[in-house]
Amino acid sequence: MDMILKLSNKRKKQKFTVVELIISIIVLGLLAGLAVPRFIGVKRNADVASLIMDIESLEKAIVIYDSNKNSLPLGEKITPNQNLLKAITSIGDSGEELYKINLEQSKEYHTNLKHGYDKDSEDYFVYSKESNRVFYAGGLMDEYGELVFSSVNGEIRNVKVADKMLSMTRNNIMKGSNTLMTGEVPANETIKVLVNNSEIPVEYENIAYAKHMDNIYAAKSQFKTFKSELIVERDKVNTIEVKTAKESKIFNVEWVNQAPQRPTIAMNVTGRIVNGLYEIILGASSIDPDGDQLRYEWVGKSENDLYTQGTHTVKVRAIDNFGKASEWTTKTFDTKDPMKAIFDDWNNYIKTDSKSGEWKYNSTSKSIYSTKNVGWTGFWNPEDVNLKDYKVNVSMAVTPNAGDDDNIGMAFRMQDLNNMYIFAFSKGTDSHIYITGLYKVTNGVVKKLVDYSSWRWNFNIWYNMKFEVVGNNIKIYNGENLIIDYTDNDNPFLTGGYGPFTISQQNGTFKNISVSIIND
Repeated sequence: MDMILKLSNKRKKQKFTVVELIISIIVLGLLAGLAVPRFIGVKRNADVASLIMDIESLEKAIVIYDSNKNSLPLGEKITPNQNLLKAITSIGDSGEELYKINLEQSKEYHTNLKHGYDKDSEDYFVYSKESNRVFYAGGLMDEYGELVFSSVNGEIRNVKVADKMLSMTRNNIMKGSNTLMTGEVPANETIKVLVNNSEIPVEYENIAYAKHMDNIYAAKSQFKTFKSELIVERDKVNTIEVKTAKESKIFNVEWVNQAPQRPTIAMNVTGRIVNGLYEIILGASSIDPDGDQLRYEWVGKSENDLYTQGTHTVKVRAIDNFGKASEWTTKTFDTKDPMKAIFDDWNNYIKTDSKSGEWKYNSTSKSIYSTKNVGWTGFWNPEDVNLKDYKVNVSMAVTPNAGDDDNIGMAFRMQDLNNMYIFAFSKGTDSHIYITGLYKVTNGVVKKLVDYSSWRWNFNIWYNMKFEVVGNNIKIYNGENLIIDYTDNDNPFLTGGYGPFTISQQNGTFKNISVSIIND
């Protein structure tokens, strides 16, 4: 027994072995590691609590100070850092009226403060004249790794429309068509959004924390974003309420409906002559700053784009779908005599390998005429290539006497210089290439359809002709007398323009051209 006791006492006097010592250190380290975050959290909680007490004390002190002295204990205006600005704007303050608080002036009105004595560059308090709130410039990190700047507690933060932070203390003036509202709430919260007391749908999206945030408690404070497409009225203050089970924030938002830009007018002079009227197609274009759809209000514009000869004035303005109108744009233009329009605006072509007919316009008689004895030359308007059924009236003559006996005429259903129908009017004999009659030109090959060689023109006599094409039927009149009635059943031309021509005939003259659309 004594031996056993001696051995036990001897054992008690021995020190830890190396292995035991290492194990002990590891265990203590693990325990300490687990305890450190908790101790840090407790300390941070205490620091944040004291900061909030300082802020609340200052906010009360400033109210009393202002009441007694009719002024505020403020120093210089400050520009906040990004973190402070984000905290300020998250409660609906714009952050535009921030001033450093002079603690020396206000010390009689508040308890002793733990913070704000310029221990470092951001150890001071800031007062916002906009929201009457006090903020701590540098912020203080809480146990969750988030910076605390104020005593404002809230579940709803960073409410924006079109990336503009909304203020709760004044009307928010918005422009543009973007009405998407976003914000943040705790991940376990749901909210309601009401616009002018009407609830609208809400969608959520989790916020992913940045990987560089080395904080094992970050998940506890995770927020999620919400978004809602607002349905608002323009030029009216809209009340937007965001509600959780514990909190409600109200924002007044006014969407300014901006007027469209003054429109520009585009004018397309087609050269088409319909029923004696001149075709001018007018168009307008404008830009709406809000991205709204636009319509155009015209004054003086023809509904069918046809205008009489003379001076015309039109004006136009753009109007958005909310009724906001631009300023007027005015344009004045002149339309021409139909023959002058043909002379100025139509293609003066040469079909054969010859020289130009050197046509001229007579402003007194309002006629056009060829001055040279050359090959096939005339006028046509490619804008009319899609014309279908129509009637053309024209007066034609060879005047004055040119001492020649070749062709004057009219082309119709003209698709290009090598595909058309023509009425050739000749003074010559059967030896002429184109004796009076109806012809069809297909890929440049001329084919006679109707021989009317018994009729020939005479100098200085006006022939009032009418050409009527409907479907594959062609009718030609001399005055009121029908002289040719032909139906083309061999791949007829069913569309095309029209125009006068001469073939080797000087002084071929044309006037009073008009076209009437049939079955447009």
